[in-house]
Amino acid sequence: MDALTVLSNALLAGAAAAAKPMAELAVTDAYRALTALFHRKWGGVPVAEAGDHQGLAQAIQQTDAVKDPETLRAAQTVLTAVSLHDPAAAASVGIQVSDLDAGGSVAIEDLLTSTGPITVSHITAGKNIRIKGVGNPRMR
Repeated sequence: MDALTVLSNALLAGAAAAAKPMAELAVTDAYRALTALFHRKWGGVPVAEAGDHQGLAQAIQQTDAVKDPETLRAAQTVLTAVSLHDPAAAASVGIQVSDLDAGGSVAIEDLLTSTGPITVSHITAGKNIRIKGVGNPRMR
């Protein structure tokens, strides 16, 4: 997933998940860390009208966030936390995770949702699970 998509998806899904009264701590912590980076490095979090992906993308492009590895890692952490702890919020940006049983950690990276919804389901692993690089390779 390109950096701009990672950042906009993380901000949208993180805000949706963190706003819920019973949001998982992992989601709210990850989202707060991402927004704190935006505040520290660029003076604020890019905003747009609800559901305005293009407006948010334009606001993000006014920062150097797409080139900042620390911010991109924080955005990826938000997407992973949302995918695992709030599938409905993840679905709002085109990612659906269900029936995932891992004996270790789960890492979800580089999902390109602009090609359509991504569904991850019915996975069982006795150890760690890593899902990476899903989407249209021409869009990367």
